[in-house]
Amino acid sequence: MSGLGAIAFLNPWLLAALAALPILWWLLRAIPPSPRLELFAGVRLLLGLEDPERQAAKTPWWLLALRALAVAAIILGFAGPVLNPSERIAAAGDGPVMVLMDQGWASAPDWEARVATAAAAIEEAGQAGRQVVLRMAASGETTAPVAAGAARALVEGAVPDPWAPDHQAVLGALDEGTLAASGETLWMSDGLSHGEATAALAERLAAAGPLRLIRPAV
Repeated sequence: MSGLGAIAFLNPWLLAALAALPILWWLLRAIPPSPRLELFAGVRLLLGLEDPERQAAKTPWWLLALRALAVAAIILGFAGPVLNPSERIAAAGDGPVMVLMDQGWASAPDWEARVATAAAAIEEAGQAGRQVVLRMAASGETTAPVAAGAARALVEGAVPDPWAPDHQAVLGALDEGTLAASGETLWMSDGLSHGEATAALAERLAAAGPLRLIRPAV
């Protein structure tokens, strides 16, 4: 993925097709060869008649411009424009992307929005060619690095638990090596502090790699 400023493209190589727009403009302006003239005596009967429908001899320039802009828009659309690429999953990152979800009781009110945000991030990881590690902080469920499609199915099928997330257990899994945070982490936080382990976990994940902390809207 490459880009300029706040806009990037998932398929920048498709932008090379923009170089063909001048050729397309020339083709649209091309006028077919004039028909061969043949004398026919009956044509005299048509002299003086006027056709109510008139057609331009060549395509108007504004119509050519609209057609060229339409083709350019199609090319840009297929190139996959992305707004604010710095907020997305890095394509050049090392290691799998870890999605940590606080799926405790405090996450229940906006659970559908959390699932949609996590699924979108997992989709970005899949587009970047990276695997995903999914950790449920309340239930303690952890997956091995899996493909983005499998991780998304697990997230969409998850439900919140009626107790608080155990951030201390997440720290323990990181210490034991059963949960690795060597790459980028997306933390779907419930916005609450669950003891000193919450702050310690945030420091640990931020030190291990890029951390995206998403809290519920106030």
